[in-house]
Amino acid sequence: YLYTDKYEGSNYTESYIDLCILLAYVAIAWKHILGSEMDKLLFIAMCMGFSISFAGTSLPLVGRLALYYTFAMVLVIPRIMSYINPSFIKYAFAIVVLGLMYMAFFNDENMHSYRLIFE
Repeated sequence: YLYTDKYEGSNYTESYIDLCILLAYVAIAWKHILGSEMDKLLFIAMCMGFSISFAGTSLPLVGRLALYYTFAMVLVIPRIMSYINPSFIKYAFAIVVLGLMYMAFFNDENMHSYRLIFE
């Protein structure tokens, strides 16, 4: 698995995505991060995921290790949305985040084989 030409290691894209979600989490929920145990756990997991993915760029299997921590992003995005009060901004945030994640993950050159499933 490690000695093939297909896998050369991770790049900075994943760490930039993690950083953007982490900054949005801190900017929007900064009053609640240290108040709730769930928020502390999600914040620590996102910080560890960002640190591992940023420090381990281009090293094999480090991207997979970081995914264990950055999976918290699935829980952080709804948590961020719960702290946004105006519903217009809440839904605009969801549309922008989902649109950017779609562009980052499904417009990759390696997704050609997966696109054949949906076509």
